[in-house]
Amino acid sequence: MRHSPLALWAVLMTMTPQLGCIGVPLPVELDEDTMNEMAIEMEQVVEGVFPPVPEDKVDYIGTWVSDDGTTTLTIEANGGIARRTVSKWGSGEVSGAIRVFEDDRIITGPVLRLTFRVDTPPTWVNGVWRMVIDGVPLIRA
Repeated sequence: MRHSPLALWAVLMTMTPQLGCIGVPLPVELDEDTMNEMAIEMEQVVEGVFPPVPEDKVDYIGTWVSDDGTTTLTIEANGGIARRTVSKWGSGEVSGAIRVFEDDRIITGPVLRLTFRVDTPPTWVNGVWRMVIDGVPLIRA
């Protein structure tokens, strides 16, 4: 399988800390299948095209807000995910592409690998969609 030079370059740049700029060897051996998978993912990032949220997970799509308003989680139909957290010390945001819904986790990748723990999946309760991610109760806005 042939991949664009930009995607292959991006794979190598992603792996640079593991390659070790000072000659430290890779902790694992990357086979051709793994490199192909990484190149495909990087092409998706470069092109901004991600696998959509699977049919059985469409209840996750939307903007979710914590009861106190300090956390906002947005899951897009196109597979994008972003979490914004505000506290008295400031605010922060992380975003990426959903790589997979796995058991009770949402995993992003390939550039920024994050794991969101799904404590309670989306549930319709008293006319409101609710879920709990990483211990934070959320309602769909």
